[in-house]
Amino acid sequence: MLALAQVALHVGLCNALARVPQGQPVDLRVRLTDRTGLGQLDRTFEITRGRGSTLDASFQVPGGIYRMDVSAPGSGCQASSIQYFADRRYRSVPMRLSDGPAEAAAVSYIFTGTVAASPVDVQPTPVLFGGDTQCDEPTDAPLPARASVEYDGDSYYAWLYSDSTFAKRGSLTLALRLRLDGGLHYVYVPLPYPVAGSRWPVLVHADLTHAMLVALAPQPVGWLLCQKLSLSSSK
Repeated sequence: MLALAQVALHVGLCNALARVPQGQPVDLRVRLTDRTGLGQLDRTFEITRGRGSTLDASFQVPGGIYRMDVSAPGSGCQASSIQYFADRRYRSVPMRLSDGPAEAAAVSYIFTGTVAASPVDVQPTPVLFGGDTQCDEPTDAPLPARASVEYDGDSYYAWLYSDSTFAKRGSLTLALRLRLDGGLHYVYVPLPYPVAGSRWPVLVHADLTHAMLVALAPQPVGWLLCQKLSLSSSK
């Protein structure tokens, strides 16, 4: 029996669909493609427009990184993003339809893992520093890199997006920002940025254990810490 991810999709309405009367059916097409362009899912759901501001659908899919394209045929509304689903895990995925074509933003890294404390409190977020930033020393504020984070139960999913404006800076320093006891701690991640030779994200699995969080909490705030993370990465 295949080990599949369970996905609950919650799609915010575009303007065209917001005008659809309650009780009327709406078609929602969901397509998932892998890094080779192979389709893993292409399904149209007929969903009755309810009182809420989302259209909800659920499906199963083999674990992996996918480009997910969502559209409402006939309305011109679309949404697109890069998503990661883990085998035997549940994911609640929010997306919002735009009133026109949508293109998935390029992603360099996807971080995921479990957190011994509440993920919402710890807020694990990938950040970037200049390439000359030294470990176990005070650091300036992170560069204005785009990142987003979602929480699901005891798990987190964090995206670090590609940014061509950093090209002139050369190699940058990657870190994971954690909020512990109200302070921000930056933990060095020994992986390169930018990622060479691939337009597909690198998946980084980093569980944040109780022992790790306890060890980090008394460390200096605002430093780049060389505390060893238990992580694995794959393309």
